[in-house]
Amino acid sequence: MEIVGKHVVNNIQLLQSYKLLLLERIMDKGQSVRKKVFGIVHDVVVKIVKEWKLNHARKDEYRLLLIDVLASFINKMEDESKMKETLVDALKQVWFNKD
Repeated sequence: MEIVGKHVVNNIQLLQSYKLLLLERIMDKGQSVRKKVFGIVHDVVVKIVKEWKLNHARKDEYRLLLIDVLASFINKMEDESKMKETLVDALKQVWFNKD
């Protein structure tokens, strides 16, 4: 997971290719795997927000990508209430932020 995560964070365009794999792993029985995926999602969110701020011409594209990522992972998470709460807060911030 770590290698996939590094590649996805370094090249956001790969996110669509690996999103299903990450979504499957968020449901893994191993807590360490779920935590690793959560860390990858966090890093992806940070990267998207940075790209969003640097490239105003593609602002709407990045906003939609961010909402898609957060919503997808929130819907897949079951027991990880703290992780889910963090993702929901990030989604609210993106969704209602008017900049």
